[in-house]
Amino acid sequence: MSETRIRVFVIEPVRAQIDISKADKFGSIEYVFGPKIRRCSVFNHEKFGNAVLQRLVTLNFNHKVDCICVAGSMLTVTVALVAISQVYDEFNVLLFNAPNDVYVIKRFNRLNWNALL
Repeated sequence: MSETRIRVFVIEPVRAQIDISKADKFGSIEYVFGPKIRRCSVFNHEKFGNAVLQRLVTLNFNHKVDCICVAGSMLTVTVALVAISQVYDEFNVLLFNAPNDVYVIKRFNRLNWNALL
């Protein structure tokens, strides 16, 4: 049986002062929108959300295994998470636990927000 490698999806590259290197402990880091991929404005929520979903399909995102890393612009991440939650009832998010200086995987369930706590 082959082992499925988790991938950690970051919506877009983060500023230099944000260190996401500890996230690679969970799997290979992939960017939904890399530096060479133009994206529409996040202020056009519907179009941006659809672009995120299209990119995740292109990148073969597996909502049962892969993670969405909550890092970078909170507006961008929020709009992306809302769009993703419209397609998948459940998916993994990778959250930074600052007091312990570690990332943790939480299962997002749009029907049970308490699952993130």
